[in-house]
Amino acid sequence: MEKATRAAQFKLTLLSRIYVGINLDPDIVGAIRFVDLADHPPQISFQDGSTVVDHGRQLSTSASTDATRTTMIAMAIAKGWTRVQPSGDAAFIREMAITAAKSGLEVTGVPPDVQVLADEHLARFQRRRRRIDQEAQAAQIAHLSAAVDRDASIAENAEARAAIVAEKAAVSAAAQAASDAIGPGRSVPEQRARLAIRDNEATNLKALPDARKAPAPQAAPDVDRHDRHGGRKLRDRLRENDRHELEELKRLDIGTVAFACGWADVSQSHPDSSDRIGQAFRIYTRDKDTIKASLVDDKWLWTSNKSGKAGSVIHLWLADHPATSLGDARAALRELAGHPAPNPAPKPASAPMHRDDKKERDHTFARNRWAEAKHVTAQRSYAEKRGIAHETLARFPEELRVGAFGGVYFAHRNLETGDIQGFEQRWEDENGNKNTARFAKGGRKTVNVLGDPARATRMAVVESGLDALALAEFEDRDDTLYVSTGGGFGPLTEAALLRLAQGRTVVSAFDNDRGGETHHRKLLGFLADANRLAPPSPVQGQHGVCKDWLDVLAAHKGTGKDPRSAPSNGETSPYPSFSTDIPLEFDDPRPF
Repeated sequence: MEKATRAAQFKLTLLSRIYVGINLDPDIVGAIRFVDLADHPPQISFQDGSTVVDHGRQLSTSASTDATRTTMIAMAIAKGWTRVQPSGDAAFIREMAITAAKSGLEVTGVPPDVQVLADEHLARFQRRRRRIDQEAQAAQIAHLSAAVDRDASIAENAEARAAIVAEKAAVSAAAQAASDAIGPGRSVPEQRARLAIRDNEATNLKALPDARKAPAPQAAPDVDRHDRHGGRKLRDRLRENDRHELEELKRLDIGTVAFACGWADVSQSHPDSSDRIGQAFRIYTRDKDTIKASLVDDKWLWTSNKSGKAGSVIHLWLADHPATSLGDARAALRELAGHPAPNPAPKPASAPMHRDDKKERDHTFARNRWAEAKHVTAQRSYAEKRGIAHETLARFPEELRVGAFGGVYFAHRNLETGDIQGFEQRWEDENGNKNTARFAKGGRKTVNVLGDPARATRMAVVESGLDALALAEFEDRDDTLYVSTGGGFGPLTEAALLRLAQGRTVVSAFDNDRGGETHHRKLLGFLADANRLAPPSPVQGQHGVCKDWLDVLAAHKGTGKDPRSAPSNGETSPYPSFSTDIPLEFDDPRPF
């Protein structure tokens, strides 16, 4: 029995390496005969001879059984799918649709009678999930509130006890001083005086409160188990109703939303562009429509030349997705905030089961791309073309890879398991065109970490992997983690930064421009002790402005000096840095 348990656990461990967080019943795991993740495509074989094959954006099975259907649904959920479209014979479609809906997946493209059943099961699941989520959230808030109350009581009691102990010590010290003043004489008057002092000390001590008794009521640590809600009222609004979240979503970079909606950035080539680098003004085109966007108070505002529509990034997403609600936009922008997306790819041909939502994320493809890429020292990469030394790349062999066109990949891992979940990517093709999709398709963005967490006492946060490499080479420190956010602050990125910041000093090394200052303020929102380490601009002996650490590194190399000898290796820079007080001039195309 123990051997069988170990074998089942090993199969589940193998599955978890690719399908992070997969949840399978022990009976289903026991029905699996072999897990072949090295095969192309990956394949799972069952004891009855049936198989399930993962084609990336599609899943297929050789037989419709409870085990294969349940496994396919678990794989789909682990891949991050929320909508599926089963195809095959009528019996398989019906069974798979009901199984998927019962697990919370939306079903599309099935016969009307099956669709009605699936929608009913999905509605029941969603109602049950809402109740569970509400109860879990209420219980968590009650537990945290009880913990805060308990900690406050403990602190108050400790302070009161300390005051009583100090007062008793003062009474005893005064009595001892009076006794010492009388001296050790043996005469009757001296002995009576010392006895009176001791009696007075005892009387005074007895009049003081008992330090063993807590002056403030102190709840038991598990009191909330008996009353999960504890009668407490929710003091904060739920996230869906939080107006502050809307303000943060409006600060999302418009490029992230535009790429997800199929718009192309033509700021560098469009004749109407007044800002070729897109710092404060950008132009996007799609089909025959053109939108112009301006950065105003850290928020991008756009106007369509064709339709006349205008608004924030939220309105841009809503305009591209008619018949959707503000809640849908919020959910989509939360995803985009953590996972900047390239232009959407065309949908694949129909198969037994496939994902039917091009906005969803499947990091399996990104994992496979990383596994197939070469080590960064195997050939010349785009990083070296941008001025990064080969020796610097060799310092971080496990976090870097090289792909097509010499493109450099920067690993984004699950910090708990170490598994690859996605990667930043930068390259330039033979025509000199830089890639626009800066993150692997379908990947889950966390952070890229360069350095040894076991030795690092300092963390420098930058916008991109290339900036992290440049700063690492510029400083040449082994006590620092050089962490890239990949350009966004999604929930996974924030959680990773909070975890990495524990026990370390944090410096904000974002670009020396308005965008860098915006990132710095966002970082201060959850890491308030972070210090600003802006790239120095200009570098002594060089002309021009250094926007980021790549520019700084190139400028120092241009002077013929070793960058490691630069005085800006400390936490402050002797050179002038960008200030948000400096006005930026740009054309505002908005009619209002």
